[in-house]
Amino acid sequence: MTEQMRAVGIAALTAFAIVECGHPSVPPPTTLAAAGASAASVVLSDFKITPPALTMSGPMVRITVRNDGALSHDLYVGDASGGVLLRTRTLGPGETETIRGVLAPGTYTTYCALPGHEDLGMKGTLTVS
Repeated sequence: MTEQMRAVGIAALTAFAIVECGHPSVPPPTTLAAAGASAASVVLSDFKITPPALTMSGPMVRITVRNDGALSHDLYVGDASGGVLLRTRTLGPGETETIRGVLAPGTYTTYCALPGHEDLGMKGTLTVS
């Protein structure tokens, strides 16, 4: 093994460790290639998600979420069986977080998981092609 190959291997393992040990509320992506991610922005307010419908190219997605509301909010991305695939931490007013992940083509539900917020209108869809 050449020194250059060894350096590339160490860099890849280091990047993998950083991704795997990242933010505890975000499932780790299954690839290190974040550069090819489809990107979108979402704004949370009292009580809506803007835009309510997102369409992104997959499989790697990156969503920047900003809370413009006066209350705390979060953003969850769930599948048809109710499983949570991506989520932010609870964001206070003015806070922002970017979530990343790999999603198969399909339609997912987006919502605020704080008690009562989804029922008050904080829900939408994410379609991945």
